[in-house]
Amino acid sequence: MQYMKKLAIDRFDIKLLKLGQEAKLQLYSVPDYRKVQEGFVRGDVPFFTFQLKSEKPLRVALKGLHPETNPEEVARELVALKFNVTKVTNLKNRHGQKSGIFIVDLIPNQTNSRGPHPIYSLNRLMHVVVSVEEPYKKKQPLRCYNCQEYNHTKNRCHLAPICALCALRHPTENCTVVRDDPASRKCNNCGGNHAASWKGCVVYKEFLERVNPRQRRELRDAKKRPPPGPEIRDVPAQEKNDLKEVKQSLVWIVELVVGKQAACYPSLVTVTPGQTLTLFSLVKVWKL
Repeated sequence: MQYMKKLAIDRFDIKLLKLGQEAKLQLYSVPDYRKVQEGFVRGDVPFFTFQLKSEKPLRVALKGLHPETNPEEVARELVALKFNVTKVTNLKNRHGQKSGIFIVDLIPNQTNSRGPHPIYSLNRLMHVVVSVEEPYKKKQPLRCYNCQEYNHTKNRCHLAPICALCALRHPTENCTVVRDDPASRKCNNCGGNHAASWKGCVVYKEFLERVNPRQRRELRDAKKRPPPGPEIRDVPAQEKNDLKEVKQSLVWIVELVVGKQAACYPSLVTVTPGQTLTLFSLVKVWKL
């Protein structure tokens, strides 16, 4: 409270989190937000924040260029076309290889904020046919690569660094723990014997359900749902008649075969009381 009075800020709210171990500070103006942020940085206060909506860039996916195209060259060409580009990166696939998708960050269009940005109409760049789309957004919780906690990113985090492998207070890249040794791993979020990036973590699953509750609900319902039983269908009358004809034909074949076998080998055709000769029994005994 005294700190806020020192900054001459009157409009703010504080919400205690994690049984008072953390606090959420809600401000109501951009100047107050910047004033508090600068003060926390100067005073070395551990905190994390979020990017202002007005500062968020317009992010698009540029498709069609060769994977080896230089992102800086792409940025220069877009600037020459009067686009306010701030950053261009080449998106890599799951194997770490360059792809033909370039993520472009632009300053939002202030003059025509209600309509689509003009870059969506771009279909040629450097004499190459291209297309511009909204980038794919994964429905999974954000994890900070600095402190390993969820719901914020490393760029806005001023908390102490936590290792994603051993949960000690040092950056993950400086960890001396053997990465392939499961016994030495520890999660900072749940305390389990695994890295903080493991998607089987109970804390990750809790945040995943908040971000994408429908997906989690479908997975739970699928596990509870019993396996499907055998399909039962009504036999049409025509099929029933066909089955009767087939059955009658088989009976006639059995009688014919039994008669021939009895004439040639009377000793083989012996039927005990209660026994019924069928086509299966003939195949089994005489290997017909």
